[in-house]
Amino acid sequence: MGRNVGINGGSLSVSSLKRKPNAPSELIMEDRLKNLILEKPEQAGIGSLQSDGLTQLLIQGLNSKDKTILDTVLLNRKDSVIENTVRRLPPQYLTPLLQEVVKNVQKSFM
Repeated sequence: MGRNVGINGGSLSVSSLKRKPNAPSELIMEDRLKNLILEKPEQAGIGSLQSDGLTQLLIQGLNSKDKTILDTVLLNRKDSVIENTVRRLPPQYLTPLLQEVVKNVQKSFM
């Protein structure tokens, strides 16, 4: 029933391969981003961790010009998270960030 796959001259049945019990479930990037953003901080200091994560996502989104990532970060409404995210952003990303913000503002008026 399983498909046989040749590995180094031998064969291995795909149906005999099992997922490791502790392997993370497969989530699409959008779901992982939503989970990251929607998690509520329960301890003091978690907000800064959220800002660190958003800063890294923002850098990734600016580099790749990925609309989903950029929207996820730029649509955050918490003042403290926005302030900390921008504060942690390396200076070379400020111009691309402002360009993205201007694009979003222009879209909202159309």
